[in-house]
Formats: sequence, C-alpha cells, structure tokens
Amino acid sequence: NVMRAGLFLLLHGIGAARKRFAGFNHKDIHNENIMWIKNFKDETIVVNMDDQKVRVHAPFIPKLIDFEMSSFGKQESSTDILDLFFCFNTYYAEKDEKDDFLHFTNSDAGLLGAAWDS
Repeated sequence: NVMRAGLFLLLHGIGAARKRFAGFNHKDIHNENIMWIKNFKDETIVVNMDDQKVRVHAPFIPKLIDFEMSSFGKQESSTDILDLFFCFNTYYAEKDEKDDFLHFTNSDAGLLGAAWDS
C-alpha cells in the first residue's frame, strides 16, 4: 500500500533527523507540507534500521517541506509524530476507503507518540 509505505518512510525520516539533530522538531506537519514525488528509479527502497535492512515498495516518495518553524537542540516535547498520524488518519484514510487504511484512534496515536519519545 502506497500510503503505508509513505507513513513508514516519513516516520523513519523524522526518527533519523532526531538521531542526527538532537531534539529536532518540525513543528508544522500538515497535509500541505507533505510533498509526494514519483519514484522513477526502482520502486523498492532499502531503509537501514540499526543492523537490519528493510525493503519498502514505494512508487512515490514522501518529503516533508517548510522547515521555517523547525527547531533542534531544545529539550521540548514534540508533536510531530501525532501530527503525522493525524494527517494520514484524516486526509489520506478518507481517500483510501477501499483499503481500510489506518484508522488510528486518538489513544492509539497517543501511545505510539509516547513510545516514540521515550
């Protein structure tokens, strides 16, 4: 599923940014700040996660844009992950009704966000 692959790639990208730039927060994640680019090369992307390689079928590559409100280095709580789940749960899930896409509840997203920040 293209949307699941996109969500995974965005989550991985935010995680990689937070590892590289301590305390990174985008602070402005919403549907208009997610750009989708056609993958004209190989539709399979290999993502390195610790000591594993994960293959992701991704005919489109999502990119976060508009970093004007971003910050890093501050010890503050981030809502980036919750904002991302909200985008996919509202906009993209509605566009993908046949596939019964994600349908996260607020408590599911809260638990995932808490686990991410720990």
